[in-house]
Amino acid sequence: MTDSVDESYFFQGRCTGGPLDGRTYAVRKSGGFVLADKVTATGWYYDRAGAGFQLRGGQPVRLRQPDAVAIAAGDDYDVIAPPEDPTGEPPLVLGAANPNPGQITNEIWRFWGQFDALEPSAQLGGVYAAKPGYHNYRNALATSDYSRADVANDRLGPGDKAAAIDLTMSDTAMRKYTSRMDAAARARDERLFIGGAPIIREFIGTKDSRTVYCYVLTGGRALGVGADSGPDPGRDETHLWHLHLSIIRRFVATQDAMDRLMSVLRGESLETWKSRGQAPEVEEEDEMSQQVIPLPTGFAYDENQSLIGRQYAISVPVEPAGLASNPVFGSKRLYLSFASDHTGNDPVRVRVAIHNGEGWAVSLIDVPAGGRVAAAVPAAKNGLAFNITIGRIKKTASSSSSESGIPLSVLVTVA
Repeated sequence: MTDSVDESYFFQGRCTGGPLDGRTYAVRKSGGFVLADKVTATGWYYDRAGAGFQLRGGQPVRLRQPDAVAIAAGDDYDVIAPPEDPTGEPPLVLGAANPNPGQITNEIWRFWGQFDALEPSAQLGGVYAAKPGYHNYRNALATSDYSRADVANDRLGPGDKAAAIDLTMSDTAMRKYTSRMDAAARARDERLFIGGAPIIREFIGTKDSRTVYCYVLTGGRALGVGADSGPDPGRDETHLWHLHLSIIRRFVATQDAMDRLMSVLRGESLETWKSRGQAPEVEEEDEMSQQVIPLPTGFAYDENQSLIGRQYAISVPVEPAGLASNPVFGSKRLYLSFASDHTGNDPVRVRVAIHNGEGWAVSLIDVPAGGRVAAAVPAAKNGLAFNITIGRIKKTASSSSSESGIPLSVLVTVA
């Protein structure tokens, strides 16, 4: 299930036994779900059984917050919070380190820790998931996926990090935080924007515990909203108990963006946020205009340019040089060059595909040891950002793993 509509990841059934007996729930993982009460550090396993969910063992089990996080990060079970706010003991506070820094940014993980401390009923519904949409990372998705195709800023930022988070919580909390997000979105609250660009694509939750509510901040026309922003119906029922946030990929590693989002969720007024002396939203041109990106080891293409290892091809995040609306880079040009760190005489071959808004230009480049080799970049057309795919290619059918493992990097420059 994506956070648009994809029923292939969607399981719905009636619960038997335990505190949810008789209730109907929908989950996204094939094993079932765990009802996790953070306050009492207990959990109830509901296993998928036929058309419904059956309580396992008849009794709750000891389940502290790190256990719930580990379950949510897996492939088998969803984690949900009790239907209403728990009372009693203070909440358990997440203290674990980022469990998967290779797929989750530290900024998103820190954001989860702050929300966990803020909301007693909160459970982590998940960040990374190998499926279409923002929960997956850009490099693993088709170029047509809505989380990378529709909004120019989704083609920027790290290509190997997830860009969504699900915050599972009680009915009361769902109403509170969804309403706070809705009020800020409709008011075009400046905390939801950096440099005039939205920091989230959409949020999905509920304001009344009965109806799923989604508001799209940007890219709405591509979703059929009829405008760039506005409410978008038709999202699935799991969002009645988890608040989904699709973070624009450009900002998934930007702490300022996460701090702004947390301010809105806390219910802090715009005036209070401003009075805390927020740093100005200045983007450092030197940092954003040049970056070095290592290429994954392994062959993405065979000697005939057929894709054989999609996981080894990368989609390069570039500032949209040529995008007229970009205030910093709109009039600049894009340059690519490659360097290889090895001592042999046999160069490494890469396949570079660049779409400049008009069409694809594909070139094969041999990168020798030492120095840098430039790639030809066509001028931008039609006011669109570049789309670039790079991967190692076999020079012959007998090319070996020793060749595919040679350190290789691409330097991206906008000047």
